[in-house]
Amino acid sequence: MSTSGDSARSWRPSRRPAEKRVRCGLLLFLSLAFVPLVARAAVSGPFPGTKSQWNGCDRYDFSCDTRLCIDLMC
Repeated sequence: MSTSGDSARSWRPSRRPAEKRVRCGLLLFLSLAFVPLVARAAVSGPFPGTKSQWNGCDRYDFSCDTRLCIDLMC
C-alpha cells in the first residue's frame, strides 16, 4: 500500500516553461497548417465514374488500379 511519502518520490517536476511554450507553439502551427488541406479536400469535384441508379441510390462504377469498383451514395 502506498503512502504519501511514496507518491512524493514518484512525482516528476514539470518541464521548463520555455520547452512547454515551444511544444505548444509547434502543436498550434501544425494544427493550423492542416486546416487548408482539409478544406481543400472537402471541396472536390464530381465523383469519377459512370453514374446510374440502384434502388433509389446513386451508383458509380469506376476502376481503381485495374479493379472494377462500385460506390453507392444514398
